[in-house]
Amino acid sequence: MQTVLTAMALASVAAGANASLPTMDVLSADRELFVIACGFDYEFDDCAGARESSLATSGFYDNQIIADLNDYYGGDIADADGQIFSNITDRRIELEYFANAEVLDGGIFSADASVYGDTDVEFEFLDDVRVVFEGYAEGYTQSYFTAGGSLREVGGPVISSFAVQGAGDDDARFVGWLYAGTYSVSGDLDASAFFGVPAAGELSLSFRVYHKTDFNTDGSIDRADRDAFIAEYRARTAAADYNGDGVTNRSDRVAFIADWRAARD
Repeated sequence: MQTVLTAMALASVAAGANASLPTMDVLSADRELFVIACGFDYEFDDCAGARESSLATSGFYDNQIIADLNDYYGGDIADADGQIFSNITDRRIELEYFANAEVLDGGIFSADASVYGDTDVEFEFLDDVRVVFEGYAEGYTQSYFTAGGSLREVGGPVISSFAVQGAGDDDARFVGWLYAGTYSVSGDLDASAFFGVPAAGELSLSFRVYHKTDFNTDGSIDRADRDAFIAEYRARTAAADYNGDGVTNRSDRVAFIADWRAARD
């Protein structure tokens, strides 16, 4: 019997081709990997695995944990494999997870394999930016599976989130401005298979930051951004509320065009 859990959290900051992206301060970064495989019955009780993390607010963290548990006779009971890659700078946050859990037929043994991954990065933007936050989680078969992620203002509301527990799926996509302030991006997954009942699912999370006038978030500031903004402004949609006052009006158009021209120059 095999359980496969795939999880990826990816966050990247991309500057516009014609303008530099304002820097940000990363205030805290908890990047954790916890992988464990266990087996037990009336005469056998053992686990293999580890919990490791990096609390550094900058730099790379690249790690893999493999847990392989055998019984007294050398038979394979449970396996789990987790990997994490991340890089944090003042212009970019990258996080990526992969995890796999497997429970084999242990005969008289009961066995379980678990994978837990977690990230919580808190950062402060020193100027307004345009962001794209996307996430997806799905549970396939489960004895126990949960996964989810969120983008939120610290001390304020949740901007976008998604979560799943057991079988099912959920997703989220947010494209808009984050104004100068403190925010956090988090994602976590937890899967356990035991007593021969599998758990399987996946998590993907991406967070990208662009210059505030890169309206279409293609990494370049050009006429297409102005045209896309004007179209939303004429329709008076919330997407064109450039100054974030809750109303789309002339002041948003004047401010956006002024900043867009400055970025182009």
